[in-house]
Amino acid sequence: MIEINGLSKSFGDNVVLDDVSFTVREGGTLALFGPSGTGKSVLLKHIIGLIEPDEGDVVVDGVSITNANRRQLNQVRQRVGYVFQGSALFDSLSVGENIQLGMDVDGCRLKKKECEERVAECLKLVNLHESVAGLYPIELSGGMQKRVAIARAFAGHQNYLLYDEPTTGLDPENAFIITNLIEHLSEELGVTSIMVTHDLDNAFLVADRIALLYEGKIRFKGPVEEFRESEDPIVRRFVSPSVETIHAA
Repeated sequence: MIEINGLSKSFGDNVVLDDVSFTVREGGTLALFGPSGTGKSVLLKHIIGLIEPDEGDVVVDGVSITNANRRQLNQVRQRVGYVFQGSALFDSLSVGENIQLGMDVDGCRLKKKECEERVAECLKLVNLHESVAGLYPIELSGGMQKRVAIARAFAGHQNYLLYDEPTTGLDPENAFIITNLIEHLSEELGVTSIMVTHDLDNAFLVADRIALLYEGKIRFKGPVEEFRESEDPIVRRFVSPSVETIHAA
């Protein structure tokens, strides 16, 4: 379980997160919405300790990220896969080598055959042929790169997956493929996921809960249907954007 408790973060005079709290239950998928620049990616980075909060804490499986020592933090990071917005594949490494970065490095060194088999298994789970392992990121389409990034994120049997704008920059067909892949992985692997996105239609297909981050605070958190039916004018701006809802908010 991931618990966000009273998280606050400012950069200079810019308050990005202001007493943010919510919980992501095991096996669930939470879609995190909000205007651009509102701190969604900053929140994700707090979960794996890439950014330290000014106040509050993140607790992953009972471990306080704020108070964790290096060993504890590394143990948490081994259980959490992160899919960066731009895929963040290493151009100098093959697809297989990129995926291996998500595994236990020492284990791969000691058991090369098992490591290669795991790469092939991960590629299959994201609907890519094992032969892709020998290619380099520059040889792949944007949608394929995104799938490789997702494969890397769960290659070490991670319990949690964090997606930062997984469909950004993709055409509608590839965005739909990625969304269905996320849903499949949630059901197939039982992982707990947080997905930062602006793509409401696709997020509604995969998420069971929604959180809306607005002006540094959680404006809404709850089931998808409650989000759809909310009369909050700020929520309406996201569900049914129009001139009327924008002015009403």
